[in-house]
Amino acid sequence: MTRAANNRVKIGPIVYSVEEAENLRTGKGKTLWGRVNHVEAKILVAAENAAGQKRQTVWHEIVHLILFQAGRRKDSRREMLVDSLAYGLMQVVEDNPWLADSE
Repeated sequence: MTRAANNRVKIGPIVYSVEEAENLRTGKGKTLWGRVNHVEAKILVAAENAAGQKRQTVWHEIVHLILFQAGRRKDSRREMLVDSLAYGLMQVVEDNPWLADSE
């Protein structure tokens, strides 16, 4: 999924752990690729997915968390926008690693 040392991500004032989980599902049984546990500050990613999909899922959940912290609550109509932003941000950072430099 992610490099071993990078299993935490800080979003706003909160540090979330990034963990793999087996059989992620909604309350209605729908299979999920990822989910946020706000109470435990965890981003859960489906263990069975390929490495690239796991990275994209982490980005997807990060976008959700940024919107959540900005007061925008999740709804199903927003999923396509969140997914598009996640793919775009992931690609920009991977193609331009200097953007992550803090100096």
